[in-house]
Amino acid sequence: MTVDRARGFTLIEVLLAMAITLLIGVMAYSGLSAAMRAAERHGEQARRLLAVQSAVNWLTRDLRESVDRTIDTPDGDEPALWGGENAVRDGLRSGEDRDNLLVLTRVGWSNPRGLPRGAIQRVRYRLDADNALWRDHWVVLDRAEDTAPQSIKLLDDVTEVRLQFLDGESGNSLDAELGGEWVPRWPMIRGDALLPLAVQVDLEVEGVGNITRVVGLANEQQQ
Repeated sequence: MTVDRARGFTLIEVLLAMAITLLIGVMAYSGLSAAMRAAERHGEQARRLLAVQSAVNWLTRDLRESVDRTIDTPDGDEPALWGGENAVRDGLRSGEDRDNLLVLTRVGWSNPRGLPRGAIQRVRYRLDADNALWRDHWVVLDRAEDTAPQSIKLLDDVTEVRLQFLDGESGNSLDAELGGEWVPRWPMIRGDALLPLAVQVDLEVEGVGNITRVVGLANEQQQ
């Protein structure tokens, strides 16, 4: 009489199955981990680009709404718009940070809460010692020496900011294709009441590269 006995797995077969299962699990985890890291990198890059776009939008909006309105300060009149190369060293100071890039007066300051203030705003862009780009604004235009601005950080890791101003009153403006000459600072002559025709902003941002924006200022505001 023959007795059938169910044949089990040998120890080698069990170990081999376990090894294959473990290998598949490691490969699946590695793929999932790589996909998660890629998604995190893409998400961070998207957030970075959104921050860059927001900073550029702030600059663009402020420049487009700039007006020729000088500011009375304890140190004398401050031009309606000033900035660019050597602006701080040449005495057009406004604050204590390493680099005041651009200062302007703008209209269109919305007031949804009906606060007792006007619609004209004094704005400053500055780059601090940690390469962070800030936007400051004052609640009052003609401020006292101890009037502090309200500040918002727009962007980190800004390694360089370059500004150029389109001067419609330069000696070569009649022959220039754009109706003016690009200059590295504004105003070229202290006390010049005119606004530039346009401003070119170049931002060098770590991990993103160079961003260039040319913003035209409304001509009727310069009359």
